[in-house]
Amino acid sequence: MQVMLDAKSENACRLITTFAGCQSNPFRTGSATETIRGTCYTFSLLLAFLVCHAEGQTPILAEVDEPSLLTVDMASDFDGVVDQETSKSPVPNYPYVNGDSADLCASDRQLPSQFFPPVYSRNTRKPFAIPNVSREIMLGGWLAQSFTANSHSPNNRQNLPMSFNSRSNDYLLQQLYAFLEVPVLSNGNAMQLGGRIDVLFGSDARFSEMRGIERDRMNRRKWNGDDNLYGLVIPQAYVDLALPVLDGLTIRAGRFYAFSGFETFMAPANFFVSKSYVYANGSPFEHAGVVASQRLGDSAVMRLGYTQGWDSFDSSTHFFGILTGFTYAPTDSPNSISVTTHLGNDWTGMNDASGPRDGSRYFASAVFQRKISSFLRYVFEYDIGYQEDGTLVADIPTSTIGFRSSLWQGIAQYLIYDFNRQLSSALRVEWFNDPDHRQLAVPIEYTTGGPSFLGGDYVEVTGGFNWQPMESMIFRPELRWDWSNTHSNPAVPGGVSGIYTYNDHSSRYQVTCGMDWIWMF
Repeated sequence: MQVMLDAKSENACRLITTFAGCQSNPFRTGSATETIRGTCYTFSLLLAFLVCHAEGQTPILAEVDEPSLLTVDMASDFDGVVDQETSKSPVPNYPYVNGDSADLCASDRQLPSQFFPPVYSRNTRKPFAIPNVSREIMLGGWLAQSFTANSHSPNNRQNLPMSFNSRSNDYLLQQLYAFLEVPVLSNGNAMQLGGRIDVLFGSDARFSEMRGIERDRMNRRKWNGDDNLYGLVIPQAYVDLALPVLDGLTIRAGRFYAFSGFETFMAPANFFVSKSYVYANGSPFEHAGVVASQRLGDSAVMRLGYTQGWDSFDSSTHFFGILTGFTYAPTDSPNSISVTTHLGNDWTGMNDASGPRDGSRYFASAVFQRKISSFLRYVFEYDIGYQEDGTLVADIPTSTIGFRSSLWQGIAQYLIYDFNRQLSSALRVEWFNDPDHRQLAVPIEYTTGGPSFLGGDYVEVTGGFNWQPMESMIFRPELRWDWSNTHSNPAVPGGVSGIYTYNDHSSRYQVTCGMDWIWMF
């Protein structure tokens, strides 16, 4: 179902509707077809009338059934938006069901129009537009729900430390997601103002709660409650200003997803159901602040910005960060690279009598991608992080405590093969190193006995498929194996042996089989 408004005069517009979205489902037959088409028709009229009245115009109805009437030239309408980040041509609805789309990494997929059109179809239709009246308004969303089986069937029903699809042998409504966006064209020719707001309900909301918004300044949950699995968040809310500076300068202010890494928070933009350790445990999800993105010719973009730290808008301590980034993706080369750094001051993960402790935090992420052939591509990601005073050092004999720095790093590699436009397969192999146990265990060390936990290496191998039987639906089955040498240290005061990472802390490994279904609207 699409709607387009065509300005015919100063006080009238023509409503064009189509049932193409309803007709594309081969499973709809008989009377059910008419019911669904009628629903699409009613919704399209309501949507179109609202837009018409918002423009102060009188709606005049004109119905058509030919989808091509709603097709627009993506090259002219989307070039500026995509060039702002990647200097590449626009990509289809899903970044893995087409061979040309995986040249982008997470730092280049922040605008939804860059990895799928607003209605997520492989052509260039938009939900609604007002030619000659105003720029397009992008409205869309998705429903992502999953089930993950664990070979151990742990008693605590947890797949931890695997995040997001963390419930064992259980159903999760992970993302009921909606967004509204007015994109800007950053091509160096004109000034434009746009923005975006996202709303998310689901189990993934607990990972998107930002200090100072969904959490208070002391990092306590607000309206979502302490024990609730599901919650409501606003993961993005920002304003974009495009300026005619050089090849195009865009300034973004507000709350937005982090630019680092290959994976991102939005479910349709990832290949796998589960998240990598480097993303879920080693990098920021969101920032609040101001970022400037400057295009450098047709192949590069440079970023510089100021943030309020990792996943923070307001805190009781002095959180801040300087964000830098550089992406080089030449159109005539199969290779691309993106580097992001975030340097500043952040929460150490510990509190003292005065409240949360803060210290210097440095983070860097590099993503290299190579298109081996029209069907096969390879991705390499390396992340490293440092936190000042991230580990607590306890001196039992003197009853004193101190702090020392913590370090973590990880490598994630992806090999993605496209069989056709509906079916793709991928393999992810990852190593994550957390020797100070700040990210995934307990960062406590004793002057006598050493750290509370030994080890610190995590390895996971994930293989899976993406099957897209229709433009609005994706199935993502996967099989994942996790292993870690992390275990408890019995030599520390009060220490015990036999505490491991998986299966309710009783095993060194776990095997999970996950499956999710994404319906995009």
